[in-house]
Amino acid sequence: MNWRALDRFPNVDEREWQARSGLRNRKVVGKKTVGVAIKGWNPLSPLLIGTPDSTQLLPPVLVASIQKKVFESVRGRSQFSLAIVLFFIVVCLVCAHMPARSNMLTAAHILIGIEAFLIAEYWLVFRRSDALIERSLYCFWVRETARIDFVLWASVMLVAGSFQLLAQWIHGGLQPVVDQYGIVFHALAAGEYWRLLSGPFLHNDFPHWAINCFLLIFVGLIAGRISRANAVGVFVIGSVVGALITWGYMPSPDDAYLGVSAGVMGILGFCGGAAWRGKDDYPKALGFTLITFGLLNVYLSWLYSPAAANEAHVAGLGLGIMWGLLFQQARIRQNFNEVSKNARGHCEHSDVPHRT
Repeated sequence: MNWRALDRFPNVDEREWQARSGLRNRKVVGKKTVGVAIKGWNPLSPLLIGTPDSTQLLPPVLVASIQKKVFESVRGRSQFSLAIVLFFIVVCLVCAHMPARSNMLTAAHILIGIEAFLIAEYWLVFRRSDALIERSLYCFWVRETARIDFVLWASVMLVAGSFQLLAQWIHGGLQPVVDQYGIVFHALAAGEYWRLLSGPFLHNDFPHWAINCFLLIFVGLIAGRISRANAVGVFVIGSVVGALITWGYMPSPDDAYLGVSAGVMGILGFCGGAAWRGKDDYPKALGFTLITFGLLNVYLSWLYSPAAANEAHVAGLGLGIMWGLLFQQARIRQNFNEVSKNARGHCEHSDVPHRT
């Protein structure tokens, strides 16, 4: 399906100001109510707008009568967000020089990373109406067509989390479960390589599982629209490669590797690499956004938890980027061959003289 097509948006019989959003497609009517609804709109929002002059429900940025207002609202909120983050960076840097406030310097570094990402997004997307429209159309398309991918990745994490809870209840805690099923490096050295497939699905605690679950579902939805099979492949191989890289870095054989973070970074890199190489098939700067979002996650993980397996995150992201670049190159070559074949067929059946 062409994500740029407008014919997939729903038609309406009532020619009136209306807004619909949410899983229940809740409808509100009236110009003032619609005006309030669009104030918080962003490209990820499911909000659709109908007007007295339209027979379709469309994202607000595509409605001609309010397009300029919506764009200025999004741009203004983006500028305000940048100013707020900058303000807190200054506050953290000032507080970092006070006694017993050394953690404020880390907070400042975290905010600086976030600010850099937001500045790039503002410059490439939120200050440009054409880029904003493309992001809106692509997000809507992904949301409407990726239900299977949502079920797939949510099920993977729910099954993994449920198994870990049950196993911890049976064995009496996390450590016995890790010893039994996890990636413990002395067990790998003994030849128990099956742990490379089971171990990443164990997590240190609920926040660790929840963060990976959210990120996996988020990137899984995008990856499923590119290639579900390749997404699964890079997830599994990225998780294995991340564990092996960490094994090489860990000096103690009693250490263990937990979490699917490397696999998640692999999928993120795959999406970014494919979008970077196939720029005509994706919204403007999507590849840059996904890759820098992955780098931001690596940077924040390193700052927040220096003991985390950040080498695995880097390895997973790098593997995914290369996979995506090669995948998109193969797709471009395939499309080129199909076009060439069709062109030759047309030439062979035409009256235009040609060489054989």
